[in-house]
Amino acid sequence: MTGQRAAAHIGSFQPSNYTRVGWPIQVQVLIKQGFTQTVTLTGHDLRMGYNLWFSADANNPGSVEEAAPLATIDPSQPMGGVGEFSIWFDVLYLPGAGCYTLQASWPGGGWIVNFAAGR
Repeated sequence: MTGQRAAAHIGSFQPSNYTRVGWPIQVQVLIKQGFTQTVTLTGHDLRMGYNLWFSADANNPGSVEEAAPLATIDPSQPMGGVGEFSIWFDVLYLPGAGCYTLQASWPGGGWIVNFAAGR
């Protein structure tokens, strides 16, 4: 993560937990301590353009009441930390197997990563 301000680690899903917005996948977001700008996560299906949904309720991934097509992370409100990074947990909902893109952005920077899910 040299030179990066934020990184995301995508977890695995539980096949029995499908919701109306997709399979809940835990996302761990790491932001360098001392970074103060808001980080926004967005994503979509690369084939159909379907927006991916996120929820800050990582303790209840089956509940989509707080789900939205973006996640906003306030660096002043971490859920934990490790080394030089503060940590947040979100839920990313994937509608099914396919190819996706995940984007993190903040004023003056960001990154985009494509990934595949499913068989």
